[in-house]
Amino acid sequence: MAPPKTHTLLLIGGGHAHVHLLKMASMDPDFKAALQGVRKILISRDVSTPYSGMVPGFVSGSYTRSECHLDLSKLCRFGGFEFVRASATALALAPGRGGYAATDDEDRPEVWFDACSIDVGSSPTAVGAGREWTTPVKPI
Repeated sequence: MAPPKTHTLLLIGGGHAHVHLLKMASMDPDFKAALQGVRKILISRDVSTPYSGMVPGFVSGSYTRSECHLDLSKLCRFGGFEFVRASATALALAPGRGGYAATDDEDRPEVWFDACSIDVGSSPTAVGAGREWTTPVKPI
C-alpha cells in the first residue's frame, strides 16, 4: 500500500490576510486541528511586515519602527509553518497534481503545493520633492 500523500498549503507573501491566518494557526485549536498533517509553508522576501493600524502612533512618536512590524518568521514558528525567505518568481499549475512555485533562492527546489494563496500586499514608495519628510504606508 502506498504511503498517504502529504498535502501542502503554500502562502506567498506576508500580507494582512496571511498574518491573520498565521495567528489563527497558532491560537485557534479548531483551526490547528483542521490543518493537522498538512505541510504549511510561507514564502516571503521580507521577514517583517508593517502593521498599518499602528502607523498613526509611529508618526506621532508613540511607537518605534520595530514596534509597528510583525516578525513573520516567529508567527510561522508559532503556527507550525515553514518560513522561506525568498521571492516567488514563477507559479505553475499541474493538472491533477496542484502546482509549484519557484523562488529566487537558487539553492531551493520548486515548492509543490495542493493549495496556494497569494497575498503580497502593496509596496508603497515615497515620490516627489517631499520624499524626505514622508513615511510610505500601505492602505489602512
